[in-house]
Amino acid sequence: MNLIEEKQQLRRTARGFWAQVAPELPLAWGQAMTHQLTNLPQWRDAQRVFCFVSTKAEPDTHPLLNLALSQGKELYLPRLCREPGRMEAAACQGLSHLVPGRYGIPEPDGSAPVIAPHLLDLVIAPCVMASSTGQRLGHGGGYYDRFLSQCRCPVLVLCPSALLRQELPCQAHDQRVDGVITEQGVIIPSKPGQADGPAVHTPAYPQQD
Repeated sequence: MNLIEEKQQLRRTARGFWAQVAPELPLAWGQAMTHQLTNLPQWRDAQRVFCFVSTKAEPDTHPLLNLALSQGKELYLPRLCREPGRMEAAACQGLSHLVPGRYGIPEPDGSAPVIAPHLLDLVIAPCVMASSTGQRLGHGGGYYDRFLSQCRCPVLVLCPSALLRQELPCQAHDQRVDGVITEQGVIIPSKPGQADGPAVHTPAYPQQD
């Protein structure tokens, strides 16, 4: 099995996982991940924040989006470009202003201003799966790999712990991330040149029974 086939198999595994997830869990995970993320210095220090709008097969990002707006941060969301495989960071003044995008995912309308990716302070990206070494598996469209290649800020992904792997198949164009936020904690991969060892793991806050 080659790398592309391995990725396709993992995406099928992830689709099967989300098909069996209880309907209340995406919101519960999204709330837990928001709690984990917003206690990090990367969040506290960021003014210009880019975040994805979740689908039903992702941790719910609406708690995070609303918090960013309530804290006065400049919030930017993905808006697909006419050019295939490319997206831009468009300003969001409120979630009620969003319109359905090409794939039905809400996005800012065409009048919303954009910001260059290298000017962002923090990017919160989606993933199909992630690894504890900072690898990210996307849906295969290349939107995020192209976008993240232009970013100069920390990039964090939201990933349920059940979809976290030790390693993932990785190609040359695949962009690594600086941290993985799960409902259980925060994983910061080791940087190149650091001593080998397990990723730093910040335990989650105590779970409610």
